[in-house]
Amino acid sequence: MISHPPGWDDIVTKLHKRLLEIIPEYRVFQTKEKFGTLRYYVDSYGIEDTKVWYKAQELIQETEAESATICQRCGSPGKERSDGYIATLCNPCCEKRERI
Repeated sequence: MISHPPGWDDIVTKLHKRLLEIIPEYRVFQTKEKFGTLRYYVDSYGIEDTKVWYKAQELIQETEAESATICQRCGSPGKERSDGYIATLCNPCCEKRERI
C-alpha cells in the first residue's frame, strides 16, 4: 500500500534508490503519512546481514525525519501544523487548508 502525500514523492524516490543500492531485492509494503510525517515500511524477509538491515533502517529514519520539514502537499519547505489533525505544510498550502 503506497499512499504517501504527493509532496514527499521526491524524498521517497531518493530513499527507494538508496535502499536498492544496499538491498537490491528489498520490498516496500507501505508508505503513509502519520502525525504529519512519512512512515516507510519495508519487508526484512531475506535480509540476513544485520548491518545492512540497520543501515536500511537508518536511511528510513533519516527520510522520515526529513519529511517533517517538507510540505506534504507540494514539496516546498514546510513545518508541522495542527488544527486537530497534524500535517507538515508550507504557508500557502496551510492557508488553502484553512479556507476549505
